Amino acid sequence: MMTTNRSLRSLLRGVAARPPLRLVLLAVVALAILAAVAWLVLPRWAGGRVERERSALAALLETTGTPAPDPRPDGVGTADPAPRASREAARWLIDGARALSITPGEAQRLTDLTHRNPDDWTLAERDLVIALARREAEPLAMIERAGAVGATPFAAEDEEGVLSLMLPILRGAHLLLARAGLALETAPEEAGRSLAALAGSARALQRGRRPVAQILGTTLEELFLHGTRWAVADPHVPPEVLADLRDALPARRAEDRIHTLVAGLVPADPVAATGWRRLVPGGDALATAATLGALREIVEASRRPGRLATLAEPGGSVLSTLEIPDLLDAMIRAQAVEASETLARIALTERSVTAQPTDLDRLRQHLEELPPDLFSAGRPRIDDGPRGAYRLVNPAAANAWTARWGEPQPGRRQPPPFSWTVPAAGPGHGT
Repeated sequence: MMTTNRSLRSLLRGVAARPPLRLVLLAVVALAILAAVAWLVLPRWAGGRVERERSALAALLETTGTPAPDPRPDGVGTADPAPRASREAARWLIDGARALSITPGEAQRLTDLTHRNPDDWTLAERDLVIALARREAEPLAMIERAGAVGATPFAAEDEEGVLSLMLPILRGAHLLLARAGLALETAPEEAGRSLAALAGSARALQRGRRPVAQILGTTLEELFLHGTRWAVADPHVPPEVLADLRDALPARRAEDRIHTLVAGLVPADPVAATGWRRLVPGGDALATAATLGALREIVEASRRPGRLATLAEPGGSVLSTLEIPDLLDAMIRAQAVEASETLARIALTERSVTAQPTDLDRLRQHLEELPPDLFSAGRPRIDDGPRGAYRLVNPAAANAWTARWGEPQPGRRQPPPFSWTVPAAGPGHGT
């Protein structure tokens, strides 16, 4: 009897604990209304977020004069016609690259030796450069002529033709650099023209609208800097040649180049939603807003020393949103090249402009006034070099390169020069 009573009481408590049917219906209706409101409001809210992110990104890009992104993804047919000289430069570069007959094996040997000082080349390596330069004389003349006039950006269709020949162009650039390295010894004026031609093509590409043009331009600038370091270290190179090399330095800052890359990534159409965004109203707009927000983070990081490399670390929100590790890598590489270029500008100024031996105290003060480089947040310093020379070095940049890409080794990605040897006396110092 007691068991029966206990069961009855439990049943009554369970019935009392259940909400009335009316409350259940009200809850269902409320949820339906909330879902309907969300279905109507979320897309509008997401669309507003897209516009806010797009406006914020455009405002950041406008501060450096970065052109608005092309409405078409490939940019073909949207650029203004290039000046006649630029079109001629593109044609010379294309024809020269097509005419080259450098084999992959020869190209690899050229790449390896151009990352070393010409004084360290063996007789066999020197003979290889001489033989290849003689065999490829006509294509090299075309490539050199292209760089001599190619300071303005190529038209869209010309840029397309240049970029389709990236590998031959790089092989020709390495041979042009190697030939300049040999010529520094006996014909420095000729070497200076070849190096300036590399810089001219680099400038034309760095002002292009496609990311791959920026990347190729940065690579050519690196080769130019290697050759320029050889020229700076040679006390017998005339100051006029060094002054020409200083004038040939690409003028666009890494920040501007990065912003151009970002502008090329701005989506013209809504981004397709993935993951959880596919399950909510306005998912495509939310994905688009996230993409624009990640691009804005890149632009903001590009202005803070060392920040871009931190932003590109695996697992970060930017990489997970954009999935563009190669392009982020190219942006950071542009900052590394600019850190090297700062040393080049100082060294070339001392060798070509100063009419008397360098005042190290004045130079040290000048270096201390430089802002931290964007690549590593480091500043150049002066070390003692061989035979009374001095060296401009940026240890922080060298360390940052090693931390990201490993120790420089043959066959691996090589850093731009972060150490420049400047003779204590020479033609540029009034002796």
